[in-house]
Amino acid sequence: MICFLKKVFTLAPSKQAKNLLIMLSRQWKALTITLFSAFSLAHGAAFNNERITADTLVVSKERTFEETLVRQQVISFAKQFQGVNYKYAGRSPKGFDCSGFTHYVMNHFNVDASPCSRTQATQGRKVELGKVRPGDLIFFRRSKSRYIFHVAMVYSNDKRGVHIIHSTSRGVVIDNLNESKYWKPKAYIARDVVSGSDFKLQDIDIDPKSKLHQEMQTVMDLHLDVMACFI
Repeated sequence: MICFLKKVFTLAPSKQAKNLLIMLSRQWKALTITLFSAFSLAHGAAFNNERITADTLVVSKERTFEETLVRQQVISFAKQFQGVNYKYAGRSPKGFDCSGFTHYVMNHFNVDASPCSRTQATQGRKVELGKVRPGDLIFFRRSKSRYIFHVAMVYSNDKRGVHIIHSTSRGVVIDNLNESKYWKPKAYIARDVVSGSDFKLQDIDIDPKSKLHQEMQTVMDLHLDVMACFI
């Protein structure tokens, strides 16, 4: 039965199937924890440490997987607005200012981000500029003695450099921060507002050859292997 389910998940590339897997993954997490709890009661307190370890592993793997998904969704959603004109205090697709743009995108995924860049710079947790991930926010100031005047969202961070998507006088654009003579020296701090949030996943359509599909398979295998102990 377990091997059959794994085969089905491997061969299920459709959007509907992937959304179903997300739902089943959450249900299986609850079932797995319930089964471990029942097994613990049946075999005494000696099993408690093993149960807690398994519970933690299941929850941690699922949270990491869902966060990876939502980060990809955040930047995909943000890219839809590339080319939208800049508008002072703008917070909608009719026009964005820098913090209005990041606020609008994050709000779509139930991630708390103030419409004010200086307030956004206090939200989430601080991360090193060299270790930013898609969806993290980078804040800029003109000098050490000046206040924050701009915020951008990390689009990617790889060997080509850190790419940011942000609303500027040119509208919503994607820039390579490492190659920008204007933005690079003004980069001040970075914040992760996604990790500790109650983010909301959207409907997804995943390429079966992508890294995300492989991560999804890993999570599913974890749930199924744990459940196999009880079947």
